[in-house]
Amino acid sequence: MMLLLGALVATLGVLPPAASARSWAEFPRGGASHEYSHSLTTFSPEGELLQLEHALAAANEAPSSLGLVGEGCVVLLGLEPEMPPLLESGTPRAMMVNENTVAVYAGLAPDARVLAEHAQDEGVAHEAELGEPIPPAALARAVAEKMQEATQQGGTRPFGASLIIGSCTGSANAAKPCLFQVEPSGWHCKVHATAIGAGAEQLRERLAESWQPSMSARELEELGCRLLGEQLPRTRVRGHRTSAPSKLPWEFR
Repeated sequence: MMLLLGALVATLGVLPPAASARSWAEFPRGGASHEYSHSLTTFSPEGELLQLEHALAAANEAPSSLGLVGEGCVVLLGLEPEMPPLLESGTPRAMMVNENTVAVYAGLAPDARVLAEHAQDEGVAHEAELGEPIPPAALARAVAEKMQEATQQGGTRPFGASLIIGSCTGSANAAKPCLFQVEPSGWHCKVHATAIGAGAEQLRERLAESWQPSMSARELEELGCRLLGEQLPRTRVRGHRTSAPSKLPWEFR
């Protein structure tokens, strides 16, 4: 015990007298703004909320997913991580919100599941109060508001998932397809075609070049699978392999 204590004193004695009196928080740990990452509601000198940046990174490093609107249809596609051999099932890539709406995510599966359940609750409450299905725009806004609230409250953290919400209302002969993207910051927007997850920026650039509003569901599927297939060799997700692109179980025509 005496030898151990002597070694500890000798180690501490290496620090300069001025440094030994400084708070541990003053020592650099990964850059000038790193100390601000411990607070969700404190902006760094660069004007960033670093916990929000980490949440965006969790979504942007996940397997890619696409949403596309065509002639009377909405198509969702995504890359599915291969399940470890000891697991039987996990959170599905796409989750049904109501009979007309599906949400697909990129990021942390538990966070996405909570958001999908919130969307389901909002839909049920709206229909119970007004006697009609919730409009897709109102549903996307409700999810975005929940995500935004998590960026400015103490004792919580941002949601580490991005969502694409696809819906198709109206009759079979007069379908009204629409698509919304929602980000961890609470930003949301109505889109014609979009991508989330790894390589999303490059995928959106390719979609801008190739997507046409008159495309059929089959044409959208072929386009999405081709783009995801190009993305697949560059996709690395937490050490897991990623399977070939596939159409998700839900498709609205």
